[in-house]
Amino acid sequence: MPPFARSFRGDVATLGTTLLDRCDVATLFDVLHYLPPDAQERLLAAVHAGQPPWGVLLLRIGDGTGTTASRRADAIDLVVCALRGHPRLRLHRRSLAQWIALLEGIGFAVEVLDDERSDDGSDVADRPRFANVLLRASRAARPTVDPGPVR
Repeated sequence: MPPFARSFRGDVATLGTTLLDRCDVATLFDVLHYLPPDAQERLLAAVHAGQPPWGVLLLRIGDGTGTTASRRADAIDLVVCALRGHPRLRLHRRSLAQWIALLEGIGFAVEVLDDERSDDGSDVADRPRFANVLLRASRAARPTVDPGPVR
C-alpha cells in the first residue's frame, strides 16, 4: 500500500514532475514570490502535469498591486531575507488577476478561498493586514468528446 502522505526536501525551483507523479494535493504557501517569474511558471506547470485529474493545488499568494498591505508584506519579506543571509533577494509578485490568469493558462480552474485584503487595501479590525489570498486550483475539466450541436 502506498504511503498516505509523501514529503520531500529540496529546491522547489528545480522540482520536476517525477516527484509530483500522482500528487493528489500540493501546497505552496508564501513561496512563489521568492522565485523569478519563469521559475514560478515552471513549478506551477510541473504541479499541473504531475497531478491526476482530481488533483488540487492550494496556494497562498501575495497580491502585488502596490497597496499598503502589499508594501508591508514586501518590507517584512525583505527584512527576513536579509536576516537569513539573502540581503539582495528580489521578490517577484503578481497581482491577483495575474496569478489567476497564469494558473488558468496552465490549465487550472481557480477559486478564491480566503482573501485577507480589505476592499480598499487599508487595515481592518485593528490588526495588520497583508495582501495574502488563499487559492484553490484544480485540474480544469475539459470535455474529451465534442458533443456536437444540441438538438
